Amino acid sequence: MKVILFGSNGQLGASFKRHLSGLADIQLSALTRSDIDLGDNRDAITKRLSWILKGEAPDLMINAAAYTAVDRAENDIDQAFQLNAWFPGELAKFAAQTQARLLHFSTDYVFDGELLGRAYREEDHCHPQSAYGRSKREGELAVLSYLPKAWVIRTSWVVGSKGQNFAKTMLRLACERDTLRVVADQWGVPSPASFLVESVVNALSVVKASGQGTSDSAGGLYHLCPQGETNWHAYASWVIQRALAHPRWQDRLKLQKLESIQAISTEDYPTPAKRPKNSRLDCSRWTKTFELKPLVSWQEALAPTIDEILTNE
Repeated sequence: MKVILFGSNGQLGASFKRHLSGLADIQLSALTRSDIDLGDNRDAITKRLSWILKGEAPDLMINAAAYTAVDRAENDIDQAFQLNAWFPGELAKFAAQTQARLLHFSTDYVFDGELLGRAYREEDHCHPQSAYGRSKREGELAVLSYLPKAWVIRTSWVVGSKGQNFAKTMLRLACERDTLRVVADQWGVPSPASFLVESVVNALSVVKASGQGTSDSAGGLYHLCPQGETNWHAYASWVIQRALAHPRWQDRLKLQKLESIQAISTEDYPTPAKRPKNSRLDCSRWTKTFELKPLVSWQEALAPTIDEILTNE
C-alpha cells in the first residue's frame, strides 16, 4: 500500500513515520515543509500538491499537518485557517478524484467545553471558542463535504516524544522553579501520538481483513483517545512524579515535592485563546466500528512516551 504522510516532522507525524517505516507492506512517502510548504500562497500549494499526488498515486493519505499554536492563532487567523481548514479540503478533493483513502485529525477544541456530566459524542453540537477551534471545525466540514468516506479523527491533548507539548513544558519548568501553578478545572485525556498511530493501524487492519478495502463503510467522524480522565494539574503531577523517580532527572529537578505543584483555576491563568473545560471524548463509536478491545487507560498509554522523554531529553 502506498501511503503519503503530511506533517511528518510534528508530534503525530513523526510517530506515524516511525511506525509505518517498519511495515513491510507499506511504501511510505513522508513529506515535510521542504516538500510542500503549507504556508505558501494557495495556488502554489495546489500546484505542488497536484504534482506530488499524481506522481505518487497513493492508496492512503494521512494528514498530520496542522497549525497547533492555539494562542498565536488568535492573531494569525489566515494561516490557521489555511493549514487547518483549506488544506484538508484540498486533500479531500484530490482523494475524491483518485479514490484514495484520507485520514484527517481534528481536536476537542471544536467544542465549547460547557457540556456537564459526560464526555462529548461525535454528534454533539460544535461550538468552538477560539480561532484554532473554529479552523479545525471548518477543516472537518470541508473534508467530509468533499469526501464523506474520509476518516476524521478527533483527539485531545496530544503528546509525543518529538516536538513540544505540555509534559515537556512541565519538565522544563520543574527544572527551573521549585513551585508550579497548574490549572485544575479543565478536564480531558492525554493522547500519546504512539497510541493514536497504533490504534489507526489496527483499525486499518480490521478494515482490510473484513474485505471492505477502500469502501466508505468505515468512513466518517470518530473520537479517539485513551480511557479515563484527568485535569492539567493531575497530569503534571503524574509526569513530575515519574521524573522524580528517574535517575537521570533526580538531580536536575528544582521542584522536589509534588505538594509544590499548586492547583489553580482557569481564571487564575488567562490565555488569549479560551480552553474548553470539558475535553473528554466518548470513543465508543471507534471501538464498535472496528470491533476492537477496550482502549487502554491514559496512564498505560502515556507511560512509554514519558519514559522515552525522560531517557532521551
